[in-house]
Amino acid sequence: MIHNQMIKNTICCLICGLVSAWASAAQPGDAHAGALPYELGYQLGQWWSQWQGEPPDGASLTRGFEDGIAGVARRRPEQAVEDAWAALQAEYARQHTAQAERQLAMGEGWRDAYAQQVAVRELESGTLYRVLSRSEGPRPALRDRVLVHYRASLPDGRVLADSFVTGKPVQVRVEDTFSGWRDALQQMTVGSRWELVIPPEAAFGVTPPHPDIPPNATMIIQVELVDLLGSAVPAGS
Repeated sequence: MIHNQMIKNTICCLICGLVSAWASAAQPGDAHAGALPYELGYQLGQWWSQWQGEPPDGASLTRGFEDGIAGVARRRPEQAVEDAWAALQAEYARQHTAQAERQLAMGEGWRDAYAQQVAVRELESGTLYRVLSRSEGPRPALRDRVLVHYRASLPDGRVLADSFVTGKPVQVRVEDTFSGWRDALQQMTVGSRWELVIPPEAAFGVTPPHPDIPPNATMIIQVELVDLLGSAVPAGS
């Protein structure tokens, strides 16, 4: 089960990051001085709606914020706060599990359909792939750095990142990527472009690194291997 400390840490990191940025950026008389406090409230609102649904008691939220600034004693018994965190933890775990199960079922169906398409092959990791364009360039090794363009999306059509649109390829070390992408990169040649359909066990599994990526998500990645930048291992090591 997901511990409620994770939820507390999420909120604390959000608050600390935004408040620190506001404190360092705001200047007396700055016309934009209210922008980051507003963003703090906005993101907390988004987070709350995702896991709680119903809006919080606005008066209690304001009172707690003001009391925290003033440094006065909490107005709620410690046990009541712990009970509230426990309830939030249970709801977070319930929604996380339900979402993971939905994504797993949807991804399996999507991959089964994709596997029936022309020229689709499979790597050892279970990653399905199709070669979109070929080349005769060299292949990277596990510890090489490479320059890639990529477009990452989900089976429901949501695009998570697209360097083809920004026009800015990214540098990655092959061994630092997740296993489905890592296996494919070592089979690609510089100048080629592949489409990868990566099952969750070869991608991020049930603990993705970003809230935009659901647990157990199947990842769809179009990747172009732009250049081989050389080994990340110093000579003689």
